[in-house]
Amino acid sequence: MRTNLGKLLFPIYTLLVLGLSKQLHAQKNANTTAIGISAIYNFQTESFGNGLRLAVPIGRNFTLVPQVSYFYGFNQIHELHEQLNLHYAPFRLGAFTPYAIGGISANQWFNYTESPYKQASALSFLAEVGGGVNFRYKRLGIFAEQRYNPMWKEGSLHVGALFYFKKKKKGRGGRGRGNECPAYL
Repeated sequence: MRTNLGKLLFPIYTLLVLGLSKQLHAQKNANTTAIGISAIYNFQTESFGNGLRLAVPIGRNFTLVPQVSYFYGFNQIHELHEQLNLHYAPFRLGAFTPYAIGGISANQWFNYTESPYKQASALSFLAEVGGGVNFRYKRLGIFAEQRYNPMWKEGSLHVGALFYFKKKKKGRGGRGRGNECPAYL
């Protein structure tokens, strides 16, 4: 039953996150929206995974970051996470931006078996906290994050790259004069 519920919830959760991201993206700050990839290592389970994310600014210091992380079947724990995180970056140090992370994650555990832990299930919802730093050069960002899941007392390291979209300028005759348009290159 729980596995079937998980199969139903994951697509709904994904559509909700992507729909919200698209709406927020259309509002403002289109020039700093980014898409990214990451390599992930979970210290407690000694598992490797990859992630895909979208970073959408929603204010001066806040970025909404929906992401999907997949830990492969050769690991002890074979799982998929769909996460919705909020990054808070109160300041910049040149090209470096440190930030705090808080968020929630829906976790589908594919090789789940019965466990003595009452909170263990094939589908679970988790909180995550952590911090990171991003180094940005033009349209490329390199980031490193340390995250912690208090429910399972798991720490993970995320290292990856972000590609920032750029505003196109639109004006008379399409020659780059006049008003800016948030269409992408």
